[in-house]
This record gives sequence, structure tokens and C-alpha cells, in this order.
Amino acid sequence: MAISTRSTALAAAALIGTLAALSLFSLEGCGKSGANPDGATSQDGKKADADSALPTASLGNPTSAPAPNAQTAAANPFDSPVAGEPSQAKNQTPTDPQATLKKDSPEWLLGQLLVMRAEPVAGGMTPQATSAHTEHNQKLINASLELIEKTHSQKALEPIFTRAVQILCEARLELATSGSAADVKSLQDDAEAFYRRDPNSAAAEEAGWHLARLAHTNALQAKNDRRKIQAFAIAARNFATRFPKSEAKALPLLASAGRTCELYHLDVEAINCFAMLQEKFPKTPPADQAIAILRRLELKGKKVKIFGETTDGRFLKAGQLVGKPVLVVFWSSDSDAFQEMLPQLKTVTSPYARSGLRIVGVCLDEDKAAMDAFIAKNELKWLQLFYSDADKRHWEHPMAQYYGVHDIPAMWLVDQEGVAVDTHVTAESLDGQLRYLIANEGSPQRQ
Repeated sequence: MAISTRSTALAAAALIGTLAALSLFSLEGCGKSGANPDGATSQDGKKADADSALPTASLGNPTSAPAPNAQTAAANPFDSPVAGEPSQAKNQTPTDPQATLKKDSPEWLLGQLLVMRAEPVAGGMTPQATSAHTEHNQKLINASLELIEKTHSQKALEPIFTRAVQILCEARLELATSGSAADVKSLQDDAEAFYRRDPNSAAAEEAGWHLARLAHTNALQAKNDRRKIQAFAIAARNFATRFPKSEAKALPLLASAGRTCELYHLDVEAINCFAMLQEKFPKTPPADQAIAILRRLELKGKKVKIFGETTDGRFLKAGQLVGKPVLVVFWSSDSDAFQEMLPQLKTVTSPYARSGLRIVGVCLDEDKAAMDAFIAKNELKWLQLFYSDADKRHWEHPMAQYYGVHDIPAMWLVDQEGVAVDTHVTAESLDGQLRYLIANEGSPQRQ
């Protein structure tokens, strides 16, 4: 069992792990999906007209920024073939799929665009390869715009229009993620233009989806830039608001954004993401998980239910520990982060034993023997909550399930009244927090 740690390094892993499933849906279908939550109106309050001319203020903006290398592009967890497109590898030159169609017809142009998209491009990180990627993406943008211009006002050609939008957004995204500010703005402007044209269209959804992908990529590269994490959360909520019928995309997007915000302790943003997930998609498994996660995220200042089977076969009921401060520790014997933290944790908590501090371990091990060996080796004197029923171990531990705990080690500090003081406790912050708690109750301070 490999259990992750709450750290900056995990942010990228959490995003990739949660969003990998989205690749199956990234360029899905050409039919209508998504509903306009504002009654299908444009930003200026006017009713959108599907037959009106497509706003093109941003379409066709030139770019000279380098494209990402082939390895970077391939690692994007959102990447997937365009729905309905022949399963032709991009590095293979296909035959012309539209050889019998009338030249320059929309169908013929789409065929040429698909052939162009599948053309091999030099790999590597050399200046020549970077230039080749930039040139190839710019060709795709120009060809897509030409096809969009020919089809945007004809409803019968909507599937072709949508496919052109997909390929346009793909190319824009590659250039935008490589650092092209012009293409970032173009992608944003395109998303607004297609949404205003028809907020219920697949094209609008595709453009919005690629905009969310841009925010996701920026979050992966954020390191400690909390603004980019916040921007990802906002983009996820915006997509879910505009396209609530796109459940397959919106659900994991909101969940991923919420969990990423958790990793950076942006609890308000995380709450907003999980609350929207629960509100808009109430009859889904992720919504059930969101209820538990929200219970934990909103726990500070509220009564904590500490309960579960103990290692000696008894059962600890909620409320039994009221009267003394309690440190709740979610841990596992094979968590490297917990093992690194444990010596400092023992040093900090040891002097407070005389003052009545109680430590309750919520062990998420799967194997009892491994837990017992670790406890004996490290001389842990804590009360441990661990179930004899194997189905209630690991992440299925009832207390972990009740509070939506999905990352360890995690520590909560609970005061003498059973109220959560902090759910982001660290070994470094604990000493000062215990001093304050015990002093306020008139008990002896740290000895």
C-alpha cells in the first residue's frame, strides 16, 4: 500500500491521477451537450442566435511562441483522439480520406485538415523541432479558421464546424501551454465567441473544455504559486456552471480542482468546488464523497466525532474523550512522510502527557501484523482505532470515510470540549497550539 503525503510535490500527481480518466472524454462527440444556466443569453444580455455571424475578434491571431516538445505534449492526461476520427497515429502519413469529394467543399477541407493534423512532426527539444511544432500548429489554426468560416452559419454542417473547433483549440492549447501569451488570450476569446454563438453547442463545450485544460496545465506547473491553483478551481467551476450536462467532464474536473486546493490548504476554494459538485450532480458517487469531504473541510470550530473499534476489541464512541485535549493522527506504517514526522511528533507531545493530552491514532494499515510491529518498534502508547473486519481497513476505515480523508499523515487538534481547533496540524505548529489550549484551561503548561 502506497499512501501519499500532503505536500507540494503531490499536487501534480493528484491532478494527473484524478484527471487521467478525463482523456476518454476530452474530444467527445459532435452532438449538443451542456445547457446555458443563464437562460441561453450572451454576456450583454441578448439572446444568442445560432445563425448570427460568429464573433472573430480573436480568431486568427498570429503567434510566434515555441510549441512544447513531443514528450511534454504526449504526457498531457487530457490527450485523446478526436471522436469519429480515424485511429491514425499522428506520426504516420495517412492517405487522403476525402479524395472523391469536391475540392474546397467543407467535407473536403475537413479531410485535408485531418490529414494535416496527422502529419509527422520532428520530436525532441532542439530549436528546429520547436520551430516545426510552432509552424505545424499555426497551419492547423489557419486551416481550422478557414473551415469555421465556411460552416459556422449552416446548421447542417454543425458536426464539421465542431470538429474544426476541436482542432483549432488543440493547436491553440499547445501554443498557449508553451508560453504564448497571444494564444492564451486567443483561446480565452475563442471560448467566449463560441459560447455566445450557441451556449448549448458541442463547439462551445469543446472550447470551454480546452480552456479548463489550460488552467489544469498551469496548475501542474504551479509549484507554490497558489494563484494558479485558485485559477484552476475557478476554471473548473466555470466549466461546470456553463456545461452542467457534461457530467463526464465536469465531475472529475471539480473533484480534481477541489483536491488540489486541499493540498495547498486553499480550503475556501476547495469547499466551493466540492459544494458545486454536490449541488449540480447530487445523485452521483463523487457527490457522496463530496459530502464527507465537506464535513471535514468545514470541521474547524465544530464537534468532532472520534469513533471506531480499538486494537483490543473495544469500541470508542463519539464524546467519550471530552474533558482533555485530543490529537487525532491519521497514519499508516508504510507512509514515508509519517515515519519522517514521527520522531519530532513524539518529542513535542511527550511533555504534555502529564497535562492530560490524549493521542488517538486512526491507523489505515491493511495488515494488522504490520501495524503491531510498527507500534512495538516505535513504542507508540496511543489509543489506536483499527478494525478487525478487513473490509473496514485502509481507506475504508469508517472514520476516514465519514470525514473524506484521502491523504496522510493528517493531524487534527481537538480541544477539551471536543471541538476542532485545527485540521492542518503539523509537528512544528503543535507545541504552540498545545501551550495555548492547556494554559486556557488552567492546566499546567509544558513542563
